[in-house]
Amino acid sequence: MFEEFEDAIEEQLYAQEIARSAFADMLHDTERNELYEKGIKWAISELRSRGVTQIVVLDIGTGSGLLSMLAARHGADVIYACDGFIPAIGAARRVIQANGFSENIKLIPKMSTDLKIGPGLDIEHRANLLVAELFDTELIGEGLIRSYADAHSRLLTDDCIMVPQTATIYSQFVDSQFLRMHHTVPKFGLTVTENVERCPGTASLQDIQLSQIDDDDFTPICEPMVTFYFDLKNILATPCTTTYRLPDDWEANCGAPCVLTWWECQMAPSVTLSCSPRWEHPKGKNQPWRDHWMQAVYYPLHVKGKWLKCVRDEFSLWFDLVDVQSERPSSPACICGVHYSLPRYRIAQLSDRSLYCVLYEAVSSSPERNILLICDGGVTLPMAIAQAFPQKSFYVHEATCRLQNLTSELLRINNVSNCVIFEKLKHVELIELIVADPFLTISPLPWVSVLALNVVVEMLGLKHVRLLPESSRLMAIEVEFENLWKIRAPIVQTVGLKMAEYDRFIQTAMKRCDSLVETQPLWEYPGVARGPPLQLSDNIHYGETIRFRRVLKGNGIALWMEYSYGKNILLNLGPVEPPREGERIRWNRFTKQGVMLDVSNLTNVIFKI
Repeated sequence: MFEEFEDAIEEQLYAQEIARSAFADMLHDTERNELYEKGIKWAISELRSRGVTQIVVLDIGTGSGLLSMLAARHGADVIYACDGFIPAIGAARRVIQANGFSENIKLIPKMSTDLKIGPGLDIEHRANLLVAELFDTELIGEGLIRSYADAHSRLLTDDCIMVPQTATIYSQFVDSQFLRMHHTVPKFGLTVTENVERCPGTASLQDIQLSQIDDDDFTPICEPMVTFYFDLKNILATPCTTTYRLPDDWEANCGAPCVLTWWECQMAPSVTLSCSPRWEHPKGKNQPWRDHWMQAVYYPLHVKGKWLKCVRDEFSLWFDLVDVQSERPSSPACICGVHYSLPRYRIAQLSDRSLYCVLYEAVSSSPERNILLICDGGVTLPMAIAQAFPQKSFYVHEATCRLQNLTSELLRINNVSNCVIFEKLKHVELIELIVADPFLTISPLPWVSVLALNVVVEMLGLKHVRLLPESSRLMAIEVEFENLWKIRAPIVQTVGLKMAEYDRFIQTAMKRCDSLVETQPLWEYPGVARGPPLQLSDNIHYGETIRFRRVLKGNGIALWMEYSYGKNILLNLGPVEPPREGERIRWNRFTKQGVMLDVSNLTNVIFKI
C-alpha cells in the first residue's frame, strides 16, 4: 500500500514538472527550431566534407526528440538521444515513431553524465556531432558547463562539431528606478536595519520580458558588453570573472544601477540565435517571442564604484560595483529576510506609492482610533502609516516569524510609539477597525487573498470588527494576446515534424495538475481588449461557483480583483486605465493577474473558488 502511495506521489511530481516546464513554448518557437535545423544541416555537411564516413550524433536532453529527428532527416548515421527525465523518454519514443525515425535513433533514459561508453554499453563509440539545448535564461543554470565538459572528455571525438558551437552572455549597465524598485526595500522616511541597508538580495536572477519595459523606464549608462564567451568545445576555458571600467561621470547620472543580461548562441557560421531585447535585437520590435528564454536583471549591492565586476560559478551569475579591479564579490545571499520571503513584484508594489495612498486614505477617512493593520510582507509600510497618524494606535499582524521579527526591530529603532506587534490575548478587545492590504505570499491567485483575509480575521477573533476593504469585486475581460496563448496552445507540428504525441504528453500533465486559472504579470504580455470588463462576483466567498457566458471571444480571459476601502478609495489590481476594445490593455505592473488561456472551445466558463 505504501509503495503504491509513493508511486502516486512520484507520478504527480512528474506531472507537475511537465506542466510547469516551457516544453510547449519552446516547440512553438519556430525560429529556434529552424536555426537548430540550419546548424545541424551545416554540421553534417561539414563532417562529410572532411571525409567522415560515419556521423555519430549525441543528443543530450532530447526532450521531444526534435534535434535527433533533425539529425536523422539530414543523414546522420547513428544517433544516441539521452534524457534523465524518464517520462520524456516515453513521449520522445512515440514522437519519433510517429515521424518514422525509430530505426535511426536510440533513446537512453539517463543523464549524459551517467552514460557508459563501449561495446554493448549505452553508446558504442564516441560521437562526432553533439546537439543539445541545455540553456535557460541565465544560459548556464541548467548544468550546461558540467554536461559539456563531461561530454567532451568522455563521449566525443577530438574533432567533433557541436550545435550550437558558441554562446555569449551580454550585459548592459543601466539606470532604472522602475527595475530597482523590485529589489530595494522602501524606507518611507524610516531608518532601516543594517541588514536591510546592506542586503545584496538573493542569488536568483529576475527573469523578465525586457522588451516590454518603456523607453523611459531606463537609461543606458554603457553599451552592451560581452561578459562571458563560451567556446562549447572548450567550455572550461571561459574565465569566471570579467571587469569593465565605467565612465568617470556615471555616478552623477545614475541613482538606481541595474545590470541587464541576455545571450546569443552560434548554430553555424553566420547563423545566430539571439535572446536580446528589442533595442539590441537585429529584428527590433519584430523579434521572435520567447518565454522559455527571457532576459535577466541583476542588482549590484553597491551603488558606487569605478568598475563593474561580473562573476560566475558553474550555475549562476552575479554583479557588483567595486573600486579595486582585483576585488571579487561573493555570491549574494539575503541577510535581511525580505528577499527570501517576498517575490520581487511585492517589493516593487511596496515601493510604488499607490498602495500607501490607498491605505492612508482608508485610515484618514475612518474615525476609529485603535486599528489593526494586516500586511503580509508589508515591511516598512505599516510603520509609515502609523507615523502619519500619531493620534491613533496601530497593531501590526505579520504572517511570518521572520518578517514579524524584522517589523519588531524596525519599530524599535524608529521609536514608533503608537504601533506594536498584534498579540491576540493582549489586544483583541482593543481593536475597533481592521485595515488590510490584500496580498498573500503563498498564492497569487486573484481571489485567494480575500478568502485568506476572512480566515485570518476569524482566527484572530475579530469577525465582529469593521473591515477595510469593505467590499471586493472579481473582474474579467476577454483578451487577444499576441503571444501568451502559445504556452498552453496545442502543438501539431514544427519544422515539418509531427508533434501531436508530445502535445498529448504535455496536455495530459497540465490537466492533471493545473487549474483553469493561472497567474502571470500581464504587463509583460501584450494583448488587446476584445470587450468591456465584466464583474463576475461581489464579495467572493469560498466554494462559490463562477459562471459566465462568453460573447466576444479572445484567445484568453484575464481576471483581477478590485477592492473598495470607502467612497472613491479603490485598490485596482487590474488595468490602470479603462480598457478600450481593440486597444492594448495597460496593466498594473506591481502584481500578477489571473489568466485563462486554454479557452478556444469554451462558450460557458465555469470554475469554483
